[in-house]
Amino acid sequence: MTAQRSTFREAEVVLGNVGNHEYLAQLLPLPSNATKEVVEAVGTHHHTGPAPSSLVCQVHVANNLCIELGLAYLPDEPSRYSDTVLKNLRDLLGKPMVLQIKKIFNRCAHA
Repeated sequence: MTAQRSTFREAEVVLGNVGNHEYLAQLLPLPSNATKEVVEAVGTHHHTGPAPSSLVCQVHVANNLCIELGLAYLPDEPSRYSDTVLKNLRDLLGKPMVLQIKKIFNRCAHA
């Protein structure tokens, strides 16, 4: 008998959707008196909503990077980046990064 492999979400459904791992994970930081923002970031790291906070975006990206680095529950689990999170990061990082790149380029070009 071979073990059947399923995604974390599929296992949650089989168990009756008692609570998904995002919901249950929100319980972990509570004994440490974590802030509301930390609990929210843990609880929404997959489904970030239409206006995720900066911390939610960071946890979402970190989660997906871990998946890409082979630290997921399944070796072939795909990463799933939120378009909203990526847009927020581009907006946050884009302009400062472009300015730094131009500054470095100008230094090299005039050296």
